[in-house]
Amino acid sequence: MSTQYAMPPYFTWLVDNVLAVSAHPFHHTHLNYLKLNKIETVVSFDDQNQTPFHTNPFMKVVRFSNNSLSLNDCINFVYLVENAKLRREGVLVHCVKGEERAAVLSICFLVKLWQCRPDFAINYYRTIRPSSLEKREFEELVFEFYNRVSSSFVNLTHKDLKWTRDTEFLGKNLDMFVNQPIPDSYQQRIQH
Repeated sequence: MSTQYAMPPYFTWLVDNVLAVSAHPFHHTHLNYLKLNKIETVVSFDDQNQTPFHTNPFMKVVRFSNNSLSLNDCINFVYLVENAKLRREGVLVHCVKGEERAAVLSICFLVKLWQCRPDFAINYYRTIRPSSLEKREFEELVFEFYNRVSSSFVNLTHKDLKWTRDTEFLGKNLDMFVNQPIPDSYQQRIQH
């Protein structure tokens, strides 16, 4: 009998092979999909429901059972994802009730990973997952996280970037993207 795989509902990679967000992965085919994609850590906001992967031996489960998040929760989550990334494992975060707690933690990780302002990470997240992070108190928590960790950010200029497999498609010379004229054909499409 072959193993069946099914993507969990509303599954999205925020950072490929590092951090994903989804709705509650309730079916064994969802667990097979997570295993296939090397997601070995699940951060779960399951206030009452016992999720099916709590007894699954290949998966580490970190449970949050409180309704609110603290700055320490955000810091601990970012640390957890960074460690999983070093082990080349993916992390899935999900919230059974859809109360934006998974969004807060994910955005905090993006802020730290990209060393960016919170509004940039929030806008990126909302682009990928519309109608996310609508509570003002959670936005403020992301800004509080930024204020805590931003002193460790390194100010890079485009000449300091290190090339990896993820960015090599851009070429070796980033200056080619600076002060480039917009092609006439593109300008005409914009004007019409």
